[in-house]
Amino acid sequence: ERHPIANKLLHGEAEKPIFWTDEDTGELIKCRLDMLTEIGGKTVVVDYKTALNADTRTFTNKMYQLGYHLQVYIYTEAVMREYKLEERPPFIFVVQEKTPPYAVNCIAVPENVILSGMDCFRELIGILHECLETGVFWGYNGKDNDLNEAFLPKWMGGETSE
Repeated sequence: ERHPIANKLLHGEAEKPIFWTDEDTGELIKCRLDMLTEIGGKTVVVDYKTALNADTRTFTNKMYQLGYHLQVYIYTEAVMREYKLEERPPFIFVVQEKTPPYAVNCIAVPENVILSGMDCFRELIGILHECLETGVFWGYNGKDNDLNEAFLPKWMGGETSE
């Protein structure tokens, strides 16, 4: 209640499950939204996260490391399909720090980030579909079971790093 924007965002339909089928692969996609709310007549998807640091730059970097951009695409796609929306609904993270004073940051996710999540989804759902079809689930050495090679990181004077 001490953060009026977060308070408004976190009121609506909580823990909403949505299922849809990917047309390209036929795979069933499942998600459970933290919150689906309406603001100014618009449906808004809200996800609550805790973090050590809720700063926008820090959280954005973590968002990609933890695959949240993929989550954003899946959730907004699910809502578009479930409610037959013509436009992708806004997606907002409500991020709260884990330590006092428990600072809160509300972070809207722009379309270019959602599109990067869509690219990630297309790649991963394709891999999953192939693995399910063939019964072969490959790991770090890839589909062709290639040998990986260590590298000298930049901080040690190397040219490349992962």
